[in-house]
Amino acid sequence: MVDEVMPPIIGTAMRCMTSEPVPVLHMIGMRPATIATTVIILGRTRSTAGTLYRQRRLVENPNVTPVILAGVDPNSALRYLNDVTVVWKATDKLTLTTDVNYIRDDGFNATGYGVAQYATYAINDWLKITGRGEIWRDNNGFFVASFPGNLDFVGIEHGNPLAVAISGGATTYGALTVGLAIKPPVPKQIEGLVIRPEIRYDASLNNTTPFGGGTKSSQWTFASDLIIPFTIK
Repeated sequence: MVDEVMPPIIGTAMRCMTSEPVPVLHMIGMRPATIATTVIILGRTRSTAGTLYRQRRLVENPNVTPVILAGVDPNSALRYLNDVTVVWKATDKLTLTTDVNYIRDDGFNATGYGVAQYATYAINDWLKITGRGEIWRDNNGFFVASFPGNLDFVGIEHGNPLAVAISGGATTYGALTVGLAIKPPVPKQIEGLVIRPEIRYDASLNNTTPFGGGTKSSQWTFASDLIIPFTIK
């Protein structure tokens, strides 16, 4: 039996790099093998998070002075995410997944959109290979950034003026990823263990330099993760 995984809520440059759609396996589909599954996600959220009760009034984002000075009120500005995913189990061994998404932030008048195409082939019961090609457009240089310091991302969320974020600018990102999902024979106590190495190439498709702290137009990434299932009794 071939395991299939649901695709990301947000594809492309906005998710962590992995050739698999998500790190946690979810069974989908049914026989016969040729079947398509469509997932449509429509949503909207506030620009930032956090809650605090003040004078019996629920304030969603109480510490927003730096953001308001920038002309945005995160207690009223909305962010919209629309995502459509189609999964087609072409054969018993081959699964194709297409993910299309669009995002908009009203507070900063920023938009982004992209598409990712996955192809997963089960070589045998313990080895799968996945390839992914993707394109994502950050129209305003708002949704994609690098953070040189370990705490810069958290600092930016808290409105710390000393935190550093390097925007990739208005960039069209392209990426190609190839990875394996290896399920070696293991003791029953850790049955379901998965090792997932991968190689990924990212590049700007419109001659910007969003990588290497704003100095490079492309980058290579080698990564791997290990999934160990367990049960708490």
